[in-house]
Amino acid sequence: MSYFVTEEFCLLAHRGLSQHREDLDENTLDAFSEALAFGATHLESDIHATKDGVAVLVHDADLLRVAGVHKKVSELELAELRRLRLRSGGQIPTLEEALRNFPEARFNLDLKTAEAIDPTAIVLLKEKAHDRVLLSSFDHATRMQILQKTGHKTATSADARAFLRLFFINLLSPPLAQRVTKDFQALQIPVRRSVLRFDSPRFANSVRKMGLQLHYWTVNDPQEMLRLASFATGIVTDRVDLAPNSLRNL
Repeated sequence: MSYFVTEEFCLLAHRGLSQHREDLDENTLDAFSEALAFGATHLESDIHATKDGVAVLVHDADLLRVAGVHKKVSELELAELRRLRLRSGGQIPTLEEALRNFPEARFNLDLKTAEAIDPTAIVLLKEKAHDRVLLSSFDHATRMQILQKTGHKTATSADARAFLRLFFINLLSPPLAQRVTKDFQALQIPVRRSVLRFDSPRFANSVRKMGLQLHYWTVNDPQEMLRLASFATGIVTDRVDLAPNSLRNL
């Protein structure tokens, strides 16, 4: 299995698919299953570690928004976390459960803390899942450490520092920018940040010439999806169900 397939448009389901139904919680096995049913090519999720060192898929460091509980994920052992129910009745899955329940699915995983590095690496090795996982982190040190722990066997997207470095070097000298792409295969970025726009055709063409994937987040408007699909290689979306059929894996 290859994480990126030539000419495939990547439709990454942000935390699975749950916003179209009141009975689904984000980042749950049900949300991932729903996303795949609606044509997602990849499942996007987030990794934290429990108190006893288990990698679990949840976005926030604390459980207030998703479960109404004034506790942090890192303060609970897995057994305690399993007793909790999310606001719509779902349960936070472990990374191992997700990989095993969806053995053919490709996951885009964002490590939220350094404590998640070792538990993530252990699961990927145990499940032999390196070729169907992309690892990312906004934090440069976290991204480099997880790559080292996994033997640089997984795909990865640039962290914030690496992306901004590439972006500004590319403005001055596109050939020189190629030199800073050696340890990542994708850019996963917003369309804009403050006064900076990252969706110009010139920039997109430069990225493609470097051999990098270019994914924009988080895009929920169907017309914007189509606009970006004309030059990007993928989008991250909360609403796979709203994506035009031409972008879905149906």
